[in-house]
Formats: sequence, C-alpha cells, structure tokens
Amino acid sequence: MGRGIPFFFYLLSDKKIIPFLRDKRYAELSPLLCCTNCGNKNHCMKRSILLYLVLLNCTIQAVAQTDSFDVFTYQPPEFFIKSELPSRVQSNMISTSINFCTITLYKSLPANRDAMTGIISKWNEQVVKRLNKAIKKPARIMTEQVWDGWVSTLAIGNFYQNKKKCVVMLNSFRKDSITTCAVFEMSDPIFKNPVQQFSPNIHFKKQ
Repeated sequence: MGRGIPFFFYLLSDKKIIPFLRDKRYAELSPLLCCTNCGNKNHCMKRSILLYLVLLNCTIQAVAQTDSFDVFTYQPPEFFIKSELPSRVQSNMISTSINFCTITLYKSLPANRDAMTGIISKWNEQVVKRLNKAIKKPARIMTEQVWDGWVSTLAIGNFYQNKKKCVVMLNSFRKDSITTCAVFEMSDPIFKNPVQQFSPNIHFKKQ
C-alpha cells in the first residue's frame, strides 16, 4: 500500500470530510464539494466524482515514489521503519512483542558460477548464521524465474523466534557476473499482505 492511500480513505470517510475542508492547506478543493443542504443529487454526484478523481491522482503520485539502493529500486513498505548500511537496506515492522516482519535488500556481489551453489551460500550467510534455529537448508526452492532481466531463485524455510515458528524467504537475483538477494522474515501470516504488496515493486536499475 502506498503512502497516500491511508490518507485517501481518511479523507473520504463521512466523519472526516468536513474537518478536512476546514484545513487551509486544502482550501482549493472546497469548491468541489456541495454544501450539506444541496438538493440536487446529480450535481452532488458529479462533484463527488470529480473530488474522487482529484484525490486519486494525488494518491497515485504518492504511491509512485520510489527509493533506490545499490542495483535495486523499490517502493518503501507502508508503516515500516527503514535503516540503511553500506551492505544492506532494511525495513522493519513490530506489531507486538512477538510479532514482526523484516524486509532486507542486500548489496550486489560477484556471482558464483553455479546458481544453486550461490543460493545455498546466501542461505547459509543470511539465514542460518543470522536467524535463531533456522533450518540448515531451504525446505523449498523455486528456480529460473526472470525478473527485469535477472534470473530469480526463491528459497523458503523456517526459523524460531521466542519459541515461535517463523517463515523466511530468500529471493536470490542473478545477472551476468553479479548477484544480490532480498530476504523476508515473518513471524505471523498477518504480514503476508504487506510482503505481497512490496515484492512486485522491487525492480532493478538499468545497466
């Protein structure tokens, strides 16, 4: 979900539309709405549709904003806290003391000759060595998907955090002689939706 969408729905809710119009920052949109005593239903409907289109355009512009890191371009996930190091950029959300979701994009490195050897090596470095009681090998590997000209390999497995079984997905990307990866860690299925929304917005800079 893009940054403009929660504001967009807040704006269109019945209880918030009038306080919105009292905000001087948005005074130029006031003529788009009829007064509450207007009796012309067609007139009101046309103005409501016009307001909807104006706000939708603002929302789309907000959604389209992207960040970049190393070879990646991406849209920051909503409500996640971002941290960046030279080796990676990470977005983190903690909903309770035990529920969390972490998305990490890693800096590109020289690729191994063999794609399968490469993903097992990444799994060992970014999953087994980092996460508590992570399984030594991926439970499932999906290979040979092409993503913006990069060969994508997805590895899925589990680890444990606070005695809770969690899911980790490592998406390895390879092009020519370089490789990189994105790692998704989830403690609960409630985070499936933000991960699914974020994943298609990962792209690569043209080289």
